[in-house]
Amino acid sequence: MTVGQQQLEEVDKFTYLGSVLANDGDADHDVACRIARAGAVFQRLLPIWSIQKIDVATKIHLLNSIVIPTVIYASKTWKTSAKIERRLNVALQRWL
Repeated sequence: MTVGQQQLEEVDKFTYLGSVLANDGDADHDVACRIARAGAVFQRLLPIWSIQKIDVATKIHLLNSIVIPTVIYASKTWKTSAKIERRLNVALQRWL
């Protein structure tokens, strides 16, 4: 494809607005990146998770309001499969 005088490079996948888009519509790489980013957010919150004065309900609220939105960002664009659901469930169970 040519735009103006410049030939555009054809790629298999690229990142746009934080989501990894593949030319075949496969969301596996994007899901893996999202889980990794949410895991990093979870790790940054480790000092909060270890405070015993904060009750479990508050910690779960933090998980649901900070970590989970990170992992499901742009999930409406994914072709869902049992494999993707399983990976998301495993990540959630690990964080809980």
